[in-house]
Amino acid sequence: MTRLPDLKVIPRQGDYFSALSELKHDGRPKIILFLGSNIGNLLDEQASDFIYHLGANLKRGDKILLGVDTIKPKEIVLPAYNDAHGVTREFNLNLLDRINRELDGNFDREQFEHVASYEESEGIARSFLRSKIRQSVTIQSADATFYFEAGETIHTEISRKYTDEILEKILAKTNITIEAKVMDSHSLFADYILVRN
Repeated sequence: MTRLPDLKVIPRQGDYFSALSELKHDGRPKIILFLGSNIGNLLDEQASDFIYHLGANLKRGDKILLGVDTIKPKEIVLPAYNDAHGVTREFNLNLLDRINRELDGNFDREQFEHVASYEESEGIARSFLRSKIRQSVTIQSADATFYFEAGETIHTEISRKYTDEILEKILAKTNITIEAKVMDSHSLFADYILVRN
C-alpha cells in the first residue's frame, strides 16, 4: 500500500460551486470525489450542466473521480428498488412524512404505495408513490390542495445507469473528458477518472 504522509486534507463546507470557487486559484492540483452516483439522480442535460459548472471551477489537469451505476438487466436492478426489506419504499414514503412535518401537509402515507420501474434500453430506474384511492391533500405552507385519482402517481426519484457512450454524451458540452475507467469484477459499477482540459 502506498502511503502519503504529507497529504493534507482540509474540509470545506458549502455547496459544490461556492467551495470550489474558493479553491480555484490556490495553485494546488485538485481531485474531486463523487464516490456515489451523485449525477445519477439528474437528467442527462442537468448532469451535463452540472459537470460544465464543476469544470469552470477547476484548472486544467484537475481531476474528478466519478462513481456510477452501470446499465444492467432488469432482474438485477428492480430488486434494488423493490427490496424485500422495504428500504426504498420507506425512503420514498418519508417524503410524505417530511411534507407533513415541515410544510404542514396532511398526506396519509397508508393511502400511497411505492412503485418502481426500469427499462434496460433506457438505463433509468424511476420511483413513484401511487395513490391507492381518490383523495385530496392539503399543504398549508403552500396554501394549496392537490387532488389525486386512484392510481395517479407522484414521481419521486430517478437513478440513471451509465455506459461509456452515455457519459461521453453528457461530457460533450463540457471541458471534461474521460481519462480512465475502473470496474468491479462483475461490471456492475464503474469509477471514471475525468480530467479538466
